[in-house]
Amino acid sequence: MTESKMSNMNFKQCNECKEVFPATLEYFYKNVKRPDGTIILRRQCKKCFCAYKKKKNSEEEMKIKIKELNSKRYLENRAKHLVQVKENYGKRRQALEFQILEEFYLMRKEEIEKMVNVST
Repeated sequence: MTESKMSNMNFKQCNECKEVFPATLEYFYKNVKRPDGTIILRRQCKKCFCAYKKKKNSEEEMKIKIKELNSKRYLENRAKHLVQVKENYGKRRQALEFQILEEFYLMRKEEIEKMVNVST
């Protein structure tokens, strides 16, 4: 580049690698989140942004693999899992019914004792 072009050009520093580049679309992607249509450049240079996207995509792929493994494991052990769910539901329901009866008894203790004493 010639000196006159260099003096008129704006420069921008990448937030990741801290290198200074000319503020052009050659070195930075545009940030398309501006509603008025003005071109605002991203904070990361293209090189750092590509590295970030590559890392993020590999993390997403890992999440998908884990989800697939979990669903496979669930399908393999589905019958066993459903039995456990039913057992736990039954236990929780019994405990809840007992708790409700106990609360009812404590609230109406005097009335119940009068009814028992009258009948005997």
